Amino acid sequence: MRTRILIIALATASTSLTAQDTTPDSLPFRRGQWAVQFVGSLGASVGLLKFRSPSSAWVVDVGVSGQHEEDIADTSVAVHSQAFVSVLLGQRKYRSLATKVAAYRSLGLLMSYTHNLSSSPFSRSTSNGWQLGPFANVGGTYLVTSHLGIGATGQVRIAYGRSTFRSSITPKTRSWSLSGTTSIGLQGAIFF
Repeated sequence: MRTRILIIALATASTSLTAQDTTPDSLPFRRGQWAVQFVGSLGASVGLLKFRSPSSAWVVDVGVSGQHEEDIADTSVAVHSQAFVSVLLGQRKYRSLATKVAAYRSLGLLMSYTHNLSSSPFSRSTSNGWQLGPFANVGGTYLVTSHLGIGATGQVRIAYGRSTFRSSITPKTRSWSLSGTTSIGLQGAIFF
């Protein structure tokens, strides 16, 4: 419930910003400037921003997560591992809310790859998959200094995916999916 309230609040703030007459000069960014952003939510991601103007930037964001576990019982070992990589490419628009606060919205394309492996003395299975689709996010950054910002972001993703499952017990299967996800996270940014 809190997630929905935050996303609705961020979306409302971003929408109302487009109706305001703010000048790009009120934003502290400049054409050609670079920034690195760090977002933490259920996973973590690192992004790179390249400003095209004081109010617009290209965004490339890479998220990686994984897990590996081994269950050892007597002389047998069961292994379970997962890896997930996502890349988001898009354009971000900024609006000034106050002297040190900049709101933004981003639109773009996401691509991701997933790999799962399970192995035990009796069976082995693997699945690999990819997803592709649009994403949108809204957020705000409080500029602590001209080189450091902190804030929050909300994101919506829609993705079409394909996956392949192989097992030592069952034949190879293929599947497709259509999914939508939302997330909120805290963000930090370093501006150069």
